Amino acid sequence: MRKWTSDILTLQKFDMRLRDLEIKYRTIPQEKARMKEELEAAAAGIRGAKETLQNVERSIRETQADIAHLNEKIKKTQTQSTMVKKNTEYQAMLADIEATRTRISELETREIELYDEQENARKALLNAEKDYSAAERAVKAELADFDTLVSEIKEEVLKLKHDKKRFTTQIDLNVLEIYKRILESDKKGKPVVPIVNGACSNCLLKITPQTLNAARKGAVIQCDNCSHIIYDPESQPDYE
Repeated sequence: MRKWTSDILTLQKFDMRLRDLEIKYRTIPQEKARMKEELEAAAAGIRGAKETLQNVERSIRETQADIAHLNEKIKKTQTQSTMVKKNTEYQAMLADIEATRTRISELETREIELYDEQENARKALLNAEKDYSAAERAVKAELADFDTLVSEIKEEVLKLKHDKKRFTTQIDLNVLEIYKRILESDKKGKPVVPIVNGACSNCLLKITPQTLNAARKGAVIQCDNCSHIIYDPESQPDYE
């Protein structure tokens, strides 16, 4: 491998690592937002469970109030019935009392059902609170990990940029200019790629015999199709 090739590949390692770190750094805010959304969803679960429990407890109080009201109605009707002289009126009062008792029985059955619903709602609230606590602990731990990761990324980036700047001075300016142009235009691929089975390993198209021959001689060559710098891994070194 020629010296210019070895040098530019070393530079490329710096840049690819810097690119990876940049991508990782950019995803951190998204991951933080995702975790906060998960925590908010858990909090919403608590609010929903509380609302359900409150609705059931309100229904219980309303049912109990209706039962008390109907019992009071029976007492009043019974008191009034003692003063009624006509049999038809008396029978009507008795029928009203019986209907009221039937209604009370229905409400008492509903009250029992509501107590079961209340117990289930309490359990659901307890589970929601446990889910939230678990989510909160996980989010706090992940956020702490992200803070550590940010520090590590910044530290590594500073070192890489320092080492890269010092190394870049060793590279041929013509090669460096071509490399920088490709690096800027291709945000995902590598500017410098090997020739594999007679083809550019970036675009996978066959290299012309003339270009392939020049690459084998160690010349600075660009792919005829994608313009990436290509090199022959088997070319002989021009230095010891």
